[in-house]
Amino acid sequence: MLRFLFISLLSLLLITPCATAQKRTTQSIKQQQQETQREINATNKKIQDNTAKTKRSLNQLNLIEAEINSHEKTINEINKDLAAINKRLDAIQDSIKDGEKRIATLTDNYARAIRSIQAQSSSFDRLLFIFSASSFNQAFRRMRYLQQFSSWKDKQIQEVKLQQEILEKQRESVNEFRKLHADKLAKQNNERMTLVKKRKEQSKVVSSLKKEGKALQKVLAEKQRQARKLDDALNKLIAEEERKAAERARKEAEAKRLAEEKKKQKETSELDLARSPSN
Repeated sequence: MLRFLFISLLSLLLITPCATAQKRTTQSIKQQQQETQREINATNKKIQDNTAKTKRSLNQLNLIEAEINSHEKTINEINKDLAAINKRLDAIQDSIKDGEKRIATLTDNYARAIRSIQAQSSSFDRLLFIFSASSFNQAFRRMRYLQQFSSWKDKQIQEVKLQQEILEKQRESVNEFRKLHADKLAKQNNERMTLVKKRKEQSKVVSSLKKEGKALQKVLAEKQRQARKLDDALNKLIAEEERKAAERARKEAEAKRLAEEKKKQKETSELDLARSPSN
């Protein structure tokens, strides 16, 4: 008994939708039209929102692209500056080498002079060197020579120290200049890499929004197709109802005409019967 009831209920559930689908009325179609129109309006709203979001995302992407181009321009300028700095550094390095050669020459001359004096001072000291002169003029010249040599020696030492200080300052200046530009270049490259990553992420957002927009357009096209289909169904149903109404009116008119003819025939027959000689 329970199995029979279950089968009966299942059969009823399967049959009912079919019967409902076959029995479409003007009111049900209009309700479907209203629901479809609401869905179309909602889809249009989503499309408008998607279009606005896509536009904003594209604007952000364009701004990022402009920033990347600006950084690349700055990087190119820094690279040009570094090339000029390296060229300047090569020139300074050449000057440094020339200065080092000069220092080496001065040092060598000074060393040879010292060795010469030391060779002389190994036999007698300076006073003996002066007083052993054969004349006063010779002794005076020897004294002047020792004074001039001492002055020359001090001057050579000062010049060597000065050249060393100049070269050291040049090295420090060039290295500081290169470090400054290298830091700028590193900063620009880091910012550019950050922007490139941001551009990649923003491109994904734009691509996703465009895909969503295409999907919404497909949904809208399907809803519009359904709306046209409902319009056609409603028009056909109205036309069928009008045809049926016209058919009923024609049949009613025909029945009325036949009834009137029958009535006239009856009245004529009765009139003829009343006029007959038997009466």
